[in-house]
Amino acid sequence: MSKISIPKDNLTIKGKTGALIAEFGYWEKKPAIVLKAKVPRESNAKKRYLIRMDDIWLYSEDHYAPVHDGMPKTYESFMLHKCLDLYELFDLGTPGSRQLAEVAWLIQDSIGALLEMPPYEERKVPVGEAEMTIRPLDGSEPQTIKSEVYDDLAE
Repeated sequence: MSKISIPKDNLTIKGKTGALIAEFGYWEKKPAIVLKAKVPRESNAKKRYLIRMDDIWLYSEDHYAPVHDGMPKTYESFMLHKCLDLYELFDLGTPGSRQLAEVAWLIQDSIGALLEMPPYEERKVPVGEAEMTIRPLDGSEPQTIKSEVYDDLAE
């Protein structure tokens, strides 16, 4: 199972006026947009919506094209359905046209930043220290080993 990695030094938050914010992270070592509610509530605090780099063309007016019969025929129809789905996913009530436009703008405005993200780097971040004493069963001198403990953001 893959995990979203949002490194602290690559975190960007946009969409200060709308119901959602966008964070930029990595999914399966590729850049991604992670949408979440601007004001978390019990019903949506843990919910996230991921827009993967491989799917970003769907959210671009210049590149959208339906690839199967079930998809909306136009970009405008696709974005309308997607924005309505996001309002439902995040339990944000019934949106008006202004709220739907703000979600669409947030996604569109995030595309450029997504494309400019640096390549994924596996990094280890020290989160503490550990100390272990080994007492050999043969009675020889104990050894103490000290080491930093790492939180691997790549995993």
